[in-house]
Order: sequence, then C-alpha cells, then structure tokens
Amino acid sequence: MHHYYGKRYSSGNAWVDWIFRRFIDILNRVEVKIQKRLKAAGDSKKEVVKGLWDPNTETIFLNHSKTIHKTPDELLETLCHEILHVMTGTSPFKYVKHRAIQRAERILVGTFSPRQKKALLQFVPKEE
Repeated sequence: MHHYYGKRYSSGNAWVDWIFRRFIDILNRVEVKIQKRLKAAGDSKKEVVKGLWDPNTETIFLNHSKTIHKTPDELLETLCHEILHVMTGTSPFKYVKHRAIQRAERILVGTFSPRQKKALLQFVPKEE
C-alpha cells in the first residue's frame, strides 16, 4: 500500500491535494491493468477506447497504445477520468455527466504537482 502525504506531495492547492489523496486511496484498493486495443464490451461498433472502469471486478483498464496516449499526461488524464468514474459511480453521484468528468480530469492533471503526477502513474503497470 502506497502513502503519499505531506508537503512532498503538495500542489499548493488544498482541494487538489485532498482529491489526490482520495485518488491514492482508490488506487490502493482497485486493480489497474493495461491492454492494447481496449474495446468497450457492450459497444456494437467495438470502438477502441482510452480506458474503462469495471465495477464488477473493481478494475481500471487503460489502453496503453502509444497512438492513444502519446504522452504521460494523456495517460494520466485517462487514469484520472476512470478514477472519477469510480468516485462518482455510486449513489448519489452516479448521474454525473460525462462532460463534467472530462473537464475535471483536465483541470486536475493541469494542477497536480510533478510529484503527484509521478505517484499516480506508478500505479500503472508497465506491460500487459
């Protein structure tokens, strides 16, 4: 179990630091897996997706293709997006609009400190 508390993992924004700690708590209890050509199970078109949250197995799946995530920040945005699905997927928040999650992921990735970003990405496995 990883702990990332204190000034060393501070962004200078108390709210962002609180969210960061919630993300770490979630990442300590769910599994993160990477998969190339990740597709949504219920999608009839079988489009490749950036990431998926499976609440049945408590697993976050990330598409690790370099064409999908060209930079570490793009991979981090998807990880944050899926964590936000974990956070908002239970009552009373399960009806949060997808656009709000996308806005929040971009704001958080832009505000996390470099150490916070590195700490979150350490939960992403390096290989399939």
